[in-house]
Amino acid sequence: MRGPSDDLLHELKVEYARLLIGPGRMLVPPYETLYAPKAKERNLLLMVSPESLAVERAYCEAGVAISNGLREPPDHFAAGAEFVCSLSKKEAEAGAASDNTSAKIWRWSELTFPDEHLGKWGCRFCHQVETESHHPFNRL
Repeated sequence: MRGPSDDLLHELKVEYARLLIGPGRMLVPPYETLYAPKAKERNLLLMVSPESLAVERAYCEAGVAISNGLREPPDHFAAGAEFVCSLSKKEAEAGAASDNTSAKIWRWSELTFPDEHLGKWGCRFCHQVETESHHPFNRL
């Protein structure tokens, strides 16, 4: 038997697909590459764009491997947000182990990644989700 939470989850999945996948073109692309300056003028390949490669390099430098099952470019908004969470966890673990040097390094990464990546385009992305969405869940 389906309950109200099942119905809401189904509605949100449909809205997610409509906004971020298609059919047709993505209404709100969740990739840093597509928000880069002059992105529309460049012939872009999501997996090998300068933005995507820079994000992947940041993941590698932090020792975070991209899941083999991930079928999205590394500069996907959700992957970047999850990465920041993983940096925060590493900082907390280092702090709990009284490893202040490592904690400071992880904190620095936790602050610089959004400055260099998510912070450059995340607000535009979120605003587009809010503007394009038909579902009240996605509106402030």
